Amino acid sequence: MGLSIAGTTELLEHLVEQRELLVGCEGYVAHDGGETSFALGIGAPGKECDGGTIWRLACGGKPLVAIGVACLVEDGMLDLEDAVSSIIPEFRGGNKEAITVENVLSHTANLDPYHRGNPEFAKLSREARHEKVCSLVIRQGRLPGERSDYSDYAAWHLLGCIIEQLSEQPFGDFLRERLFQPLGMADTFFSMTTGEYEQAASRIGVFYDLRGHSPAPMLFDRTQLSCSLWDPAQGCYATAADLGRFYLGLLRIQQGNAGILSQDVLQRFVGRGRGVMWDHTFRRNCEFGLGFMRNLSLFEAGSWCSRESYGHLAFGGMIVGFCDPVHDLVVSLVVNGLLDWSAQATPRSESAVRRRIRIVDAIYEDVLGPDLLRRQPSR
Repeated sequence: MGLSIAGTTELLEHLVEQRELLVGCEGYVAHDGGETSFALGIGAPGKECDGGTIWRLACGGKPLVAIGVACLVEDGMLDLEDAVSSIIPEFRGGNKEAITVENVLSHTANLDPYHRGNPEFAKLSREARHEKVCSLVIRQGRLPGERSDYSDYAAWHLLGCIIEQLSEQPFGDFLRERLFQPLGMADTFFSMTTGEYEQAASRIGVFYDLRGHSPAPMLFDRTQLSCSLWDPAQGCYATAADLGRFYLGLLRIQQGNAGILSQDVLQRFVGRGRGVMWDHTFRRNCEFGLGFMRNLSLFEAGSWCSRESYGHLAFGGMIVGFCDPVHDLVVSLVVNGLLDWSAQATPRSESAVRRRIRIVDAIYEDVLGPDLLRRQPSR
């Protein structure tokens, strides 16, 4: 069944015409049994957005890794209360024995931040990668569970190692078998093989840096090196439609349909956990599930996101994927004109936030109608 988002389409066409705010965009919306996809503008040099563009999702792929861990819970291979050191014995010392899998997923492990650094990291053997990840340390003077510190890389690399340790597979292969294939996500990849890259290369999209005088394409995302990196934190490539299918699969489980997880296990990951807490990375009040942002209005995803909404933002919010079970709504959105992704507020980053809110709000109003929204405020 088709779904009309005429107001959203009109807004996006206007933004594309304004080129300084948006170069191209693709998205997917599902509501009440209906679904639709949209694509406008430029996806890469010489390539129009066509709905089939494969984008590097950056942080937007983190929930896929979290649900990979949920599959291990579902299979009885893992308990969330397990100490990481009971799974990876080398992960010891400096109070690391106190870190549980739930701490890692909920951003309360207080791991010292680190960046993946040189792409040579991706070329290390599995054993060498695990050794590097096991060298992570807890921030001095802090204990696991004491406070919320959003982890950009460290926690996700550790989760990738946990998946590999327990499944005895490369984590990308495990996710393909347990998530991507059952959910019909044929255009989703972690660590592309040479053959996968050759087939996907012409479809890979590019983000444009709009902070200068003219749009500057960020071409590294299209290279085989970027596409093949071992990176559970930032290395997912997928279409906007596939990202939407992921969240639609989770919504259907919440609605009582059979799926890749039981309702109980899924709710542990996407439900209300520690509640709203001050996060010392974002420097604001945030709410996290296990691997998911929750209550997305706190993250300025949109004005009408309910308190039960969950998903993830990426690239300063230029990539948005979420499910709002209160409104029976799934949204995925990629806009490839990057304004500012720094933590410091600037006029450009504020413009990026306003643009994201305008687009997501337009989707809510198209799907639910302004009268209904006035009766169901999210705040």
